[in-house]
Amino acid sequence: MANKRTFGLLAGSLASVLALSGCAATRGGQDISCPRFSEYVEELETIGFVADIQCEADGRNCAGGKGPDMLLLGQAEDSLSKAIRLSVSGDREVLGPPGRNHLLLSGGGQWGAYGAGMFAELHRRGKLDGLGVGHVTGVSTGGLQSLLLAVALDPKLDAARRDAAIQQLTDSYSPEDEKELVKRNGEELAVFTGSVAGTNPLRRHLFEVLCDKPDSCGLIQDLRNGTMETFIGFVEGRSGRFKFLSVRRVLKAETDDRAAASCIAAAAMASAAMPVFHQQMRVTGGSEDPTTLFDGGVRQSVFLAGIGERVERETNAAYSIRPKAAGAPATPQEEDYPEIYVVRNGPTIRTKDTKVDKVTTAAPQGKRAYDLIVNELEVGSIASLRLANPYGKIWLTTADGWDMKQASGEICKKEPKEAMFSPTFMKCLQRLGAGKVARDGGAWWPLRQIPRPPEASGGSE
Repeated sequence: MANKRTFGLLAGSLASVLALSGCAATRGGQDISCPRFSEYVEELETIGFVADIQCEADGRNCAGGKGPDMLLLGQAEDSLSKAIRLSVSGDREVLGPPGRNHLLLSGGGQWGAYGAGMFAELHRRGKLDGLGVGHVTGVSTGGLQSLLLAVALDPKLDAARRDAAIQQLTDSYSPEDEKELVKRNGEELAVFTGSVAGTNPLRRHLFEVLCDKPDSCGLIQDLRNGTMETFIGFVEGRSGRFKFLSVRRVLKAETDDRAAASCIAAAAMASAAMPVFHQQMRVTGGSEDPTTLFDGGVRQSVFLAGIGERVERETNAAYSIRPKAAGAPATPQEEDYPEIYVVRNGPTIRTKDTKVDKVTTAAPQGKRAYDLIVNELEVGSIASLRLANPYGKIWLTTADGWDMKQASGEICKKEPKEAMFSPTFMKCLQRLGAGKVARDGGAWWPLRQIPRPPEASGGSE
């Protein structure tokens, strides 16, 4: 498939703004054509406590009541909800994918190097299959990672293809120079150029990545031949709602590899198009042409808490109709739930920034406030998963510790500090991810459960 330099262009989070055809520059937006894009885009209906919060948003009087549970109103089941339902069925023939567990990949731009290093080390130690993952979701850089991990995690695929996917994943986060990934316009020029960074260098190589030869699309073929369910999340600029695209749904509808590649790229690139920082991403060719899409991390850093909510709902539903032995618990236990693995491609706490104490311009304060807001969104997204799924096992790994001495005595330093993609920093993050896999206990740790009420923990009468 694509060489190291070429695929490195795909996986940086700024690949979101590439155009697969036509002439693109560093000014204005980037367009990717997918005439049937709106047919492939889906949205999780709002349920549970979020529906309660938004109860009166449609003009109803909800005093003393609660929000409507859309899953009970007879709408068609979206592909992600179906995948979750099947993941708790317990019937391997019905289940289909190679496992019942879910992998959620967060955004993070260059911080995605952490996840790349961690998964590469898991693969080297033969531990990928042990995760039992059958469903992968991603936003921003995680959305781009998901395309490779859908291949690397799939035991149905040939070992050589899985090895190649992991190699490409690490190559993706090993640029030799930031210029391979972005052309920074400078913050002061963003008003005129439309973004802080342009991605013209990436545009020329993207299609070569997805379709590595003139007559074949290697990565698309791997995804077609696999069994993994892959979902890429983004925000529709017009409505402001979080939506997603099922890669398998596109592959079933688009029999031409290049057409499928264009539509999948549109979603993956849109998922990482952070407004102002990156060029505007638009999908063209459809009835609502053009459609502007934003980075999925604008709304949820690790996709949606609705995943946890649906795992909880479906597990309870399946458990309630399953025959039980005398004295069995009245409610599902931890082992009855599909496990959720969460990769936070980045830290969960921000380091000190003394620039905000020197009020000379608005920029330092604005950048610091943005940084803190994003951090809180990222942490809150993970916490929401636990609130929505209080009893299932949720595993987490993060890039925290990047600024501390590793086992090798190394501390990751981003140089230059203003770089969006620092080659030395990204290589260090890969080593950090690998090092966490090698330590006692590994890279993952479980989030604590919410305590059950006393009556829910005993046996049935």
